[in-house]
Amino acid sequence: MLTAVVGINWGDEGKGRMVDLLSADYDIVCRYQGGNNAGHTVINDHGKIVLNLLPSGISREGTVNVMGNGMVIDLEHLVHEIQSLRDKGIHIGPDNLKISDKAVICLPWHKMQDIMEEDRLKDKKFGSTRRGISPAYSDKYMKKALRMGELADRDALKARLADILEWKNLFIVNGYHHDPIDLDEMMDWLDTYAMPFKDYVCDTTDYLTEAIEDNKSLLFEAQLGALRDIDYGIYPYTSGSSTIAAYAPIGAGIPEARLDTIIGIMKAYSTCVGEGPFTCEMFGEEAQQLRDAGADNVLCLPFEQALKQVPGSAETYFIVVTRAHAFDVICLEQILRKPAAYVGMMGSRGRSALVRRQLLEKGLEEKRVEALYAPIGLSIGSQTAEEIALSILAQVVSIKNARSQTEGFSSAILDAMAQADHTGQRAVLAVITARHGSTPREAGAKMLVLADGTVVGSVGGGIMEHRTILAAQEMLAGNTPAQQLMHFSADGKDEDAAAAACGGSMEIWLAILQAGEELK
Repeated sequence: MLTAVVGINWGDEGKGRMVDLLSADYDIVCRYQGGNNAGHTVINDHGKIVLNLLPSGISREGTVNVMGNGMVIDLEHLVHEIQSLRDKGIHIGPDNLKISDKAVICLPWHKMQDIMEEDRLKDKKFGSTRRGISPAYSDKYMKKALRMGELADRDALKARLADILEWKNLFIVNGYHHDPIDLDEMMDWLDTYAMPFKDYVCDTTDYLTEAIEDNKSLLFEAQLGALRDIDYGIYPYTSGSSTIAAYAPIGAGIPEARLDTIIGIMKAYSTCVGEGPFTCEMFGEEAQQLRDAGADNVLCLPFEQALKQVPGSAETYFIVVTRAHAFDVICLEQILRKPAAYVGMMGSRGRSALVRRQLLEKGLEEKRVEALYAPIGLSIGSQTAEEIALSILAQVVSIKNARSQTEGFSSAILDAMAQADHTGQRAVLAVITARHGSTPREAGAKMLVLADGTVVGSVGGGIMEHRTILAAQEMLAGNTPAQQLMHFSADGKDEDAAAAACGGSMEIWLAILQAGEELK
């Protein structure tokens, strides 16, 4: 069985989670294109895992993972990604990870070239992730790239690298007016990050061909979505490779193979990495709310078993809407023993009173039972399902907004910082340090902007937050200092800033957090 999982939008459809689930029924998972310019988030028994390069079956015991010849591989990033998984107890070695000898190495100069070109384009930029992906693919087709198989002979590798640098420095120096790339520095980089993978490199064409002959099942994983395909996407706002299912056998190294099944993944609302045409775009707080609305995990288990896997916290909101009232007590008996910001249950006043009595009889604390919001939702005279949903969400929002907005670091920001640290990714922390008058958020509110474009938290939304994100991105690109203080004031000098500050004024401090840096 040969199956390909592809995104049918712009990426970010949930392919990684789907591949992780499906990999239980497959012997081999193969990434066939792309680099570390996008991420696949997987949540399983090992916790939350963010993958940029590794196939999404890497955490499943007994599954072999292949990085195909269609990929461009930033080996420095791969080292950090593997280490973050090993820290979670996941085994990774040549037995379960095989890298094609024809896969192209994404070198430091590719990232540097990517950044310089985006900076040169300014407001005409393509919205690159600045990970060097398109320059690496460009060098591949110029026949000026290094491939993983060349690691086998260091002397030959150095000689070829010298030839490539002679050509590369012509436009690095004369075109971008940058210092020339040094051969010895590049060899040091390869010795540090590339040579450790020599034992992982193999002829994946032979390996996969033999696997098919042995009736092994293969699952092919794409990166980004079909609308980012270099040929069939919205050109020129595309990725540097082919993201469609038809390329899967080619990018894996078995062009003669034929797919049995293609699974297209989409979601209710579209998101997009990079810039370019998009049907409808949202920024700021509204966009972040949509991102946060997606489920991190879906549990298909009996209620009691499922809820044992859901840890409560001061940031957790539970809504109990079961298919029958008989299950309400089962759920609430589990939930009300956990910390939570909110617990609500669908039901009439009579039913709610009965459930409370039953919970008390089961030994739950009276104060916990009385804290249950039942009947659920604000009283707005709701009748339809849509109106009931609105009343519930309105109640949840009212509870959330009644709490202090400056309780240190939220769990979401802490999780994002930890993940960035594990993957070696830089991030910018934005904090409201002062406010006067009416402002969207209080002093102390925080937002984290990651190098991959992810935004966690909020400092107010709207134009002001959008400008803060843009400033953070410029800092990460190396165009502005690593620390800065932004001012937003309704002084009449800047109408956009005045509108964003709701008539008051505020200061936002931004600073780059380096991977491994201790937060004080």
